Amino acid sequence: MSSRMAAARGFTLLELVIALLLVAVMMPLLFNSLRLGARTWDSLEERTRDAHDLHLAALFLKQLIEQAQPFAPDARGEARISFAGEPHALRFVAPLPAPLGTGGMHWFTLEVVAGNDGKQLVLSHELYQGEDWDRFAPAPPDSVVLAHGLSEAQLDYLEAPDALGVSLWAARSDDERQLPQLVRLRLAAGEGSNARRYELLAAPKMAASRAGE
Repeated sequence: MSSRMAAARGFTLLELVIALLLVAVMMPLLFNSLRLGARTWDSLEERTRDAHDLHLAALFLKQLIEQAQPFAPDARGEARISFAGEPHALRFVAPLPAPLGTGGMHWFTLEVVAGNDGKQLVLSHELYQGEDWDRFAPAPPDSVVLAHGLSEAQLDYLEAPDALGVSLWAARSDDERQLPQLVRLRLAAGEGSNARRYELLAAPKMAASRAGE
């Protein structure tokens, strides 16, 4: 009889106070855990999105560089390559991809520029009218930021084989006789062990076709 009465009596005031104190202590811990989890998820989602965007930008550039075109003759009647590469800039002529406009040959300029959150990879393009053709009034080039927040962005070029059949990587490509065999673009976002790195290799098709001649 006494045991049934004790069970029906419920919690004592002391037990209720202890339970409320435990809840008060656990709530901030639970809230902080949820907030930390949300921040971790947001950070992971942002990193994944940035890596995806960087991958898409690299694929787009690979396809574009592979379409680089040599044009001849120049104003002096001599063959000339419309391609000039430096460590942080690349300028070449290629067909305009359909997503960017109505097509046709365009000058493309890929540049590494300083941004608010790090280095940016900027691509601009304008109508190709020949080296010395000014038939149309020049229009300001269209530009788009392909990647931002980069800690590293570097271009280099694999030269055509020399007389001994040796090909070397160079920081510049300004040979007016032929295109480089490969263009390499190295990108990194972040610092240290957490940096996300990406390397793009693009082989201009016109260079490959001439090498096979």
